Amino acid sequence: MRVPVPGRSLGALRVRAAYLAACAVFAGLFVVAGAGPAWAVAPSAPAQPSVSALNASIAVTFGAPFDGGSAITGYTASCTSSDGGAPGTTGGAASPITVSGLTNGKTYTCTVFATNGDGDGAASVPSAAAVPNTVPDAPAQPSVSALNASASVTFSAPFDGGSAITGYTASCTSSDGGAPGTTGGASSPITVSGLTNGKTYTCTVTASNVNGAGTASPASAATVPSTVPDAPAQPSVTAGNGSVAVVFVAPVDGGSAITGYTASCTSSDGGAPGTTGGAASPITVSGLTNGKTYTCTVSASNINGSGPDSLASLSVIPATVPGRPAQPTVGAGNGRIVVTFVAPSSGGSAITSFTAQCVSSNGGTARTVVGVSSPILVTGLTNGRTYTCSVFASNTNGAGLASPVSLAVVPKTVPSRSAITKVAGTNARIYVSFLAPFSGGTPITSYHARCVSADGGAPATSSGSRSPVVVSRVTNGYTYRCVLTATNALGTSVGSSWSQTVVPAGRGFRLFSGDGGVFVFGDSAYYGSAVGAAHSLVIAMTATRDNHGYWLITQAGDVFAFGDARSYGSLTGLRLNQPVVGATATPTGHGYWLVASDGGIFAFGDARFYGSTGNIRLNQPIVAMTSTATGRGYWFVAADGGLFAFGDARFVGSASGRTFQRVVGMTSSATGRGYWITNAVGQTFAFGDAPVLQSGPLARLRLPIMGIVSSPTRRGYWLAGADGGIFNFGDAPLFKWPGPLQLSRIIRGISR
Repeated sequence: MRVPVPGRSLGALRVRAAYLAACAVFAGLFVVAGAGPAWAVAPSAPAQPSVSALNASIAVTFGAPFDGGSAITGYTASCTSSDGGAPGTTGGAASPITVSGLTNGKTYTCTVFATNGDGDGAASVPSAAAVPNTVPDAPAQPSVSALNASASVTFSAPFDGGSAITGYTASCTSSDGGAPGTTGGASSPITVSGLTNGKTYTCTVTASNVNGAGTASPASAATVPSTVPDAPAQPSVTAGNGSVAVVFVAPVDGGSAITGYTASCTSSDGGAPGTTGGAASPITVSGLTNGKTYTCTVSASNINGSGPDSLASLSVIPATVPGRPAQPTVGAGNGRIVVTFVAPSSGGSAITSFTAQCVSSNGGTARTVVGVSSPILVTGLTNGRTYTCSVFASNTNGAGLASPVSLAVVPKTVPSRSAITKVAGTNARIYVSFLAPFSGGTPITSYHARCVSADGGAPATSSGSRSPVVVSRVTNGYTYRCVLTATNALGTSVGSSWSQTVVPAGRGFRLFSGDGGVFVFGDSAYYGSAVGAAHSLVIAMTATRDNHGYWLITQAGDVFAFGDARSYGSLTGLRLNQPVVGATATPTGHGYWLVASDGGIFAFGDARFYGSTGNIRLNQPIVAMTSTATGRGYWFVAADGGLFAFGDARFVGSASGRTFQRVVGMTSSATGRGYWITNAVGQTFAFGDAPVLQSGPLARLRLPIMGIVSSPTRRGYWLAGADGGIFNFGDAPLFKWPGPLQLSRIIRGISR
């Protein structure tokens, strides 16, 4: 018997097997028939084997066939592919035999034949199909996309190892402390969750089939899981002009750097909304409506998108300084201007004040006044100066622009208070001199002087356009004080301070002769004479207060009244101890005193008795008298210059012992605190506050001096000689005689 040669073709084996089978039949017949010793042949074909697919191999399991009469020395399993797999044959001593070198994933059927000393037996029937396989290959390097706390792992399916892949496993690990994550999936991509945002990850993928998990893929490129940023904390806000500055703190970035922020402001009362992006805090949102209420939110963005909005801020109102007021209107007053205006827009924040400014173009004092509404009164301005005014409004944001300036206006008022500089009295007139006051800003049209008397003179008023104002129809001899006002188009000023006192009187005098003749000089008036009526020597003359009348008095005490002089009584018919030598009227003009040569006093009208020398033995007779300004006293003077004072008359000296000529008269000074005494040669002595105006006898005197009278101001005096000669001193003016006259009697005295 021949041993089969390995590698013999299957066809040859089959021929050989048929041949052996035939021999076996024949031998059996021979044995059965009792013929010679038994013959051996090749083994029979094994029954159909079963197969188990392995990794690039198949385990072929079979039952031992009939050995052909000779012990089987081995088996040969052969596997062939129907779809291009590499074939494989493997020998073995027993079942099973693993045929290697096959192609995983290809379909194979396998046969087995047995071999003994007589050769190879027939091959079995081919097995059922089997496919060699193993775990899948490692996938190629996956790609990854970072997600929120996860990564999307994308990969390609690898070779499945010959067995369908049943699933994949993606695993991500961090190089900087992030939590790892592994997730299975049936296909690509697989999202691995549970990762730590902001940490760096690489990911691998393994494929699995029924054989198990394959090798992991190469690690992916690094990736960082991330999401949108968190919501920022509640922002703070600051209002601006049509804008809000939104201040915030950067939130957690979600694992990816914040690329920007968006601030949005919305109004609860109709304001225009606004949204502005920015790279960092603060962000100013513009285009908002001043005066409207806003709240603002902030969101952060990164490559993943915009995160949620923050909580809304506290409310805020955008605002700016107030608008510019329109041109104001102005009205001038006394050192003031009323500025009227319309409030401008508030700028979104309540106006807290308005400021009016008035400036002068020609030297007036500028003034600024703050008020809370229109109009604003600006005071302290300069009357008569030209001003323009403007207004601006302020709120908590500051001051707005000033309005256009107003039209020009001039503050003005009534004139200022005048100052009387001098008052001078003349015959029934007072001259009121003054310094022109400030006009008040508009021309003075007139001045008004009013003169009133404290002792009975008729009041009088007069107007004029300049200094002095002449006040007429005052009462001569009465004491006046005057006040002055100025008038312009706006009215009349406050009255001036009262002037010093003045006594109007005629700028003249009267001489009288012993027969009662009267001779007038200057503006003194003639009202009549006693010529033909007087039956004794006329020795005195005294005038009424207003100088519009006078009395003539005789030695016998007869009294003759002329003009407005009234008769208050006389000594007519009385027997006198001594003749009357002098007389003087009371200051009111409503009475008079007569004095006799022995100093006896006779009072009439409102004249009062204050004392006399009637019971005193005099060295020399009394020659004249005069009263004090108050009318509550009088003086006598004797021929030797001795002086006697009664009532409120003050004794301030006498000419007794100083004169060697007979004294002929006396007159008082303006204050009543002094007097002059004169003698027959015109030597005049001053006492008290009476000024010394001359001394010594008169050089050109032809006949004796007969009398003395003071000027209206009592700052001077006239002396009268018996022949009518006139001598003036101080402010007493000189008046010439009106023409050549023939005196029938000598001049006995002088009177105003």
